[in-house]
Amino acid sequence: MRILICEDEKQYSDAVVSAIQRWQKKEGASVSIDLFHSSEELLESIIKKQNYDLAFLDIQFPHEVNGLEVAEV
Repeated sequence: MRILICEDEKQYSDAVVSAIQRWQKKEGASVSIDLFHSSEELLESIIKKQNYDLAFLDIQFPHEVNGLEVAEV
């Protein structure tokens, strides 16, 4: 399973990664996590045709495209 996390605040991205890793260990799932710290960085990856099974998107990014707009892409 490919998962993306797009979060500009480290404390929140760390919490999401930790929760996914606990779930992965419990379920024995194969998981790949790509972490992005800005919506612009994420959009570059999407343009390169990266496909994900699950996305965790921050809603607000200062002076950038927000998470809701990214979800529409």
